[in-house]
Amino acid sequence: MFAFMVPIFPADVLNYVAGLSSLSARRFFVTNLVGRLPGVLLMTAIGAYGFHLSLDVWLVIATAGLLLAGSWWLLFGRKR
Repeated sequence: MFAFMVPIFPADVLNYVAGLSSLSARRFFVTNLVGRLPGVLLMTAIGAYGFHLSLDVWLVIATAGLLLAGSWWLLFGRKR
């Protein structure tokens, strides 16, 4: 999921590798959706308004990012 959020990793290769793995279609869909959604929302907001977003919008974006990172840590970081 993290790899979909980082623009360095090519998404097509990730999709191909996921197709070769034992990852279920449901888990792949959820991972793909959650991994891509923050970036898509941020890029859409920047494309629509440039960097002239209000402070409230930037706070919502930052809070959503922190919640996503915290959720990631709770789900996967504590298992190790």
